[in-house]
Amino acid sequence: GIGLALLVTNGLKEAILSIRAKSTGFQIFKYFSLGLFITIIVFSVYRFGSYGRHKQIIEDVKVFSTIVPKNSVVTIPNEMWDEYNFRFQGYLMRYAYISINPYKLYDYCIVEKANNSIPQGYEIIELATQKYDLYKKK
Repeated sequence: GIGLALLVTNGLKEAILSIRAKSTGFQIFKYFSLGLFITIIVFSVYRFGSYGRHKQIIEDVKVFSTIVPKNSVVTIPNEMWDEYNFRFQGYLMRYAYISINPYKLYDYCIVEKANNSIPQGYEIIELATQKYDLYKKK
């Protein structure tokens, strides 16, 4: 990177010095850039806190984070692990600091609503979730 920078420095310096700040083209570019920057800031502030994708998963994870302690491991069914795309685990780690493991029975278990393979010894915790259910060991 440094070598490439040394090669293009002189040419870039000459190109910058040759720009006429009073030219019409430069003025158009300057105001267009400023308008684009302001538009991006306004759009970012407007969209702050909203989800672009996986809204159901993120909202369920945030509900789980109010019950399951941070740095916990929860049980999931083997089917969820085998057909897994790591989206759910990523959000659990990002928002709640929760790991998953299908090979050991922990205090909590998370199961997809459509999945009926709940390990024995768990009872459901009634929550307003959309995609997943949370169970606690009896």
